[in-house]
Amino acid sequence: MSPLFSIIIPTYNRVKLLEVAIQSVIDQTFNDWELIIVDDGSTDETANFIKKITDNRIRYVYQKNKKLSAARNTGVKNSIGKYVCFLDDDDYYLENHLESFYNYLAQNNFPLVILRTALYFKKSNETLKGPFYDENVHKNPLNWAAYSFCGTVTLCVPIQVFHTELFISGTEPWEDTHFILRILAKHPFVQLPLYTYIYIQHEVMGSRTMFT
Repeated sequence: MSPLFSIIIPTYNRVKLLEVAIQSVIDQTFNDWELIIVDDGSTDETANFIKKITDNRIRYVYQKNKKLSAARNTGVKNSIGKYVCFLDDDDYYLENHLESFYNYLAQNNFPLVILRTALYFKKSNETLKGPFYDENVHKNPLNWAAYSFCGTVTLCVPIQVFHTELFISGTEPWEDTHFILRILAKHPFVQLPLYTYIYIQHEVMGSRTMFT
């Protein structure tokens, strides 16, 4: 029987950070999930580390290095869940992340809708709330996502969406925004009133340099 959620973690040479991300999935209060770890050509101990994990809900897929868009697409193509969630290898979920999505879906007869919970930005000992979509304040989800840090990692996306939309290689480092704007232009969107994703900000990282 297919799980409700497929979670995709793309990774590349970050085995020391990957453990926290994986454990945050294992610790979820909602258990009907599969985790697909897409190794985008790592040369460190990633493969050996993952092979030691005995949870049969976790699958490992290796590919030659093709960057983030291709790795996420590989994860999607290997998914068997009804809804797809993403997790970066240096971030982690709070334990109620999947349960938050499930509660809304179950109460609304599992609709074809893109769900989002908000994220916390965490840097050293500082934790700040990230952008939050408010239909009473913002023009519409598409306009809001174009100018705010929405993040694919905050979304729960029905698998049907990926039948027509995938990440486009070559759009990095804006592959997230490119993908999000395309899917929000076509599908309903609901912001849940919760913060369940921890986004780790490093001193040197792509998004910080990009926004600067």
